[in-house]
Amino acid sequence: MSAQTKIRIAFSVLLTCLMTFMVSGVSTLRALGFAAETGVFLSSWLQAWLFSWAVAAPMIYVLAPWVRAKVEAMFAPKP
Repeated sequence: MSAQTKIRIAFSVLLTCLMTFMVSGVSTLRALGFAAETGVFLSSWLQAWLFSWAVAAPMIYVLAPWVRAKVEAMFAPKP
């Protein structure tokens, strides 16, 4: 496995872990409210996080290079 592939995988895993952890927490809090029991909230959050991470990680691995290329093209100096 090349160093570039390892970097893409690590980037995908770390970025999606952080992103989905925060977003699923906010979404779970919004759905259950502040009055939810701690155990119910944490269990629901963990389930939502694991599911969303399993979807997001492969997607960011595939889409990140495309998005990076589009952003670079948008901001590239015009000749």
